[in-house]
Amino acid sequence: MLLKVGDRLLLLNILPIIGSVDTLKIVRDLQAALSFSEEEHKAFDITRDGNEIRWNEKADIPVEIPIGEIATKVIIDRLKEMDKRKQLKIEALHLYERFVEGEGKED
Repeated sequence: MLLKVGDRLLLLNILPIIGSVDTLKIVRDLQAALSFSEEEHKAFDITRDGNEIRWNEKADIPVEIPIGEIATKVIIDRLKEMDKRKQLKIEALHLYERFVEGEGKED
């Protein structure tokens, strides 16, 4: 799935941290896929200032991130849960639309 830096960061922040062993193994693999390589840190000029992460938005091109069927379901379930609890933030609305309303299909 093609994702920009901000999308990857949002997904990393909403992934569940508790669950079954099987789910957590999938989450761990997904975290690794969504994380940034050293080359990406340089290419996107990613910096951290305290809790804030910044990057060069002009260099922010979408990157193909492999997200399997079960990992997609984990993301969809988490976004639905956040919506149900009224915890969904405006920054994640486009991810909700893409994953939940689009059922994880490519744009």
